[in-house]
Amino acid sequence: MVYLDQWALSGMVRDALGFAGLLGRLQEGVDAGAVICPASHEHRSESTLADRGLWAALDELADKLSLGIEFHPREEVEAHELAAAASEFSRCRPQGEPWEEAFTANPHTPRDELFMEFFAGQIRVRAVLPPTELEQGEVARQNVLNG
Repeated sequence: MVYLDQWALSGMVRDALGFAGLLGRLQEGVDAGAVICPASHEHRSESTLADRGLWAALDELADKLSLGIEFHPREEVEAHELAAAASEFSRCRPQGEPWEEAFTANPHTPRDELFMEFFAGQIRVRAVLPPTELEQGEVARQNVLNG
């Protein structure tokens, strides 16, 4: 499992600073089922103010390397971690699997299981919703507040 921050994703999209080699190695690993780069809600937030073309390229690359597996938003991860700690403290069996605390799907799922059978091949379908004006305004407001 490899976490890529927004700087690395942007570098690969822009093919800057020699990131092409890294992208090639990561893609080989993903294709072989040996590497997964879960996407992050924070990636979407950080790229919200990018122009539509750059936003789409960042979104596509993150999806290509994550195969749709994402971290839950930070607040959900914190809530799941608190629930797990409370379960352990009270010696109760925690609900769900440990991976469910952080991820939307099991990051150890075999690559083939992430795709649907479709006639002679496999596909994966996803909805792509670019940032709304409301989201862009909120990110801009947060940027001003955070200096």
